Amino acid sequence: SKTAFPDETKVVTLSGDQIIIAGADAALSAKAEGVIPPSGRLVVIHPDGTTETIPVSPSRTEDVMFQYPVRNVREGFRYRFELHDGIGSEHQVSVRVPPTLQDLKFVQVYPKYTGLEEKEMSPANLRLLEGSRLRIYANASEPLESAVVEIKGQDAPLPLNVSGNDKKEVKAELVVPGTGWKSMSIHLVSAAGEMSANDPVYRVDLVVDRPPVVVLNEPKKETLTVVAGAKVPFRFKISDDFGIKRAYLAYRVFRPTVAGAMEPAEEGEIPIHYDGSQKSFSQTLEWDLSKLVPAVTVGSSINCWIGAEDNNPSKASSSTKSPEKRIQVVSEEQKRMELLELLGERAKDIE
Repeated sequence: SKTAFPDETKVVTLSGDQIIIAGADAALSAKAEGVIPPSGRLVVIHPDGTTETIPVSPSRTEDVMFQYPVRNVREGFRYRFELHDGIGSEHQVSVRVPPTLQDLKFVQVYPKYTGLEEKEMSPANLRLLEGSRLRIYANASEPLESAVVEIKGQDAPLPLNVSGNDKKEVKAELVVPGTGWKSMSIHLVSAAGEMSANDPVYRVDLVVDRPPVVVLNEPKKETLTVVAGAKVPFRFKISDDFGIKRAYLAYRVFRPTVAGAMEPAEEGEIPIHYDGSQKSFSQTLEWDLSKLVPAVTVGSSINCWIGAEDNNPSKASSSTKSPEKRIQVVSEEQKRMELLELLGERAKDIE
């Protein structure tokens, strides 16, 4: 009468004691040896002493196990499995709270030439201009030993400055390159040696300051003939992403030699006036060839183009020019014959 009957089922707890990060899932499992029941119980003992009984069923695999995942664990608890007449040993699930960042801010300080004021960027939309400075501000949930920012596309993590009397303030200032950065994440080590976990990754889109765009709509032909002293119309559009420093009409004169060859002569630029606050403008310019000194005579030719330069001082090639046009200076008789020939071709088309 003093001898207890042996249990028909022996409970072997597989998951045992666990230490998990706050918010993670605790995967609890056990197996039954001997009589395998069609169902069992998981008993969870909360810190305040209250218990919760959760029904569990055996898996359908060859190695029969009873499993249950406890989702989003925020505080520790004890547990045991009870299968048929067997009661498993009690185990502990402990929760580790890693250091986290609070009040995280990304501030982009644009280069002076852009005329843009510094702007706080959303972590979900880090569009960073080449040459800008990215300032990072944050507070940690507990005192820190160190902090680094890991940037995908860069070889090694960059250390962040940990400051403040409580060692909770995190600061950094990074110069934005033109290429390489794809994403970034911040990793922490607390004063107690705990490492942060599941650190969010922030996507980075790098924006490159592009040179100006010059579209020359008129003259349409690559080569055109004019008489000496004519006025040649230029119709064009100039645009840039962060403003235009200067725009100009550039030319190079070629004059005939005694032997009949063409040799380069004088060259110059005619400034184009526009509203400096504009990032894009369209304009028509009439170039009076009679104002060129020395005068351009019959037989000479002029290569010309529209050029623009932006405000970026850090780039060697921040200017753009349109395709070159060639102006051939001919006599009035030659121009008359050309127009008559053109008129004849149009008459054929009309006929």
